[in-house]
Amino acid sequence: MQKDKNDLKTSSLIPHLSYLKRKTSNRFTLIELLVVIAIIAILAAMLLPALNRARDRARATKCISNLKNLSMVTLNYSLDNNDYLPSPINNKNAYNTYGVINWLKCLARGGYVKTSHGTMRCYEYAPVAGWDKLTPILACPNVEKTVSASNPFGGWRDTGYGSCSDYGMNYYTTSSTDSPGNNAHQLKKVEKPSSRVMTADAGAASFTGIDYQSNTSSLSQRHSGMCNYITVDGSVHTRRFLTASDVRYGIK
Repeated sequence: MQKDKNDLKTSSLIPHLSYLKRKTSNRFTLIELLVVIAIIAILAAMLLPALNRARDRARATKCISNLKNLSMVTLNYSLDNNDYLPSPINNKNAYNTYGVINWLKCLARGGYVKTSHGTMRCYEYAPVAGWDKLTPILACPNVEKTVSASNPFGGWRDTGYGSCSDYGMNYYTTSSTDSPGNNAHQLKKVEKPSSRVMTADAGAASFTGIDYQSNTSSLSQRHSGMCNYITVDGSVHTRRFLTASDVRYGIK
């Protein structure tokens, strides 16, 4: 009788076979785990392009906002300077007020932008005091590095004038001729201002083309093959440029 009680006591310490089976059946097998991982990977692959598109749209929207602000700055300069724009490059600007400088340096010296640096590219290349103070509206959020053959959608830097930006001014903003096409001209003399490109995403301070690989002085179609730009009337647009004649003669 005592033996039977001991056997009963011992058997109570041993898990019941059915319990072990039930516990084992609740565990993931390796195959099931791999299936779950595969499903997660497929879902991630499906969502990633949508997330990238959403990110690109957000960056393009921020870029448009920057250009709207830059449009107001440029037109304010014009109002204060007898309807003249700052020169696209470095031959002249309104009244030769600041000598031979580019359009962005002209705006900065006139106090229309705080600094002529939208990025740290100038400072990183030549750490001059003050070059690390930035004006955010001069930087496109889709740009990380300086433009180059391997990075055709990058921004520009001009350490000679101490200016860095991701936007450039159309060499032919107010004139379709080469000379004096890059001089300052009055806005009131521009025909069809709503079709004439003034400032745009660009890899150069002044642009004449639409593709960096064929012309290093080009606007930049860096937003999924599209370019954000300002026309002379101050409005902001987005389009895919197919020909450089749109830059020189206006969009038809």
